[in-house]
Amino acid sequence: MPRVTLHPGERFASEYEVISKLGEGGFGSVWRVRQESTGHERALKILHPEVLIDPASLKRFYEEAKVGARIASEHIVEVHSAGVDQ
Repeated sequence: MPRVTLHPGERFASEYEVISKLGEGGFGSVWRVRQESTGHERALKILHPEVLIDPASLKRFYEEAKVGARIASEHIVEVHSAGVDQ
């Protein structure tokens, strides 16, 4: 399955403008983006396509987002939302 490739200036989910790629791992890639509605820079994690079709992996993604959203620390990225964009 092909991986998602984004380019600077491109929009994702109609809300995020891509600035640059930060990294990639087994679960997905992480991108530096600017949220249009707030003007804030964010980190956007995009899952690899094979993760999206595996129910157990998708469940793990949502569980990680919920756990991350409960942690308040200046050393951990704050989770603002999680979902699958069609």
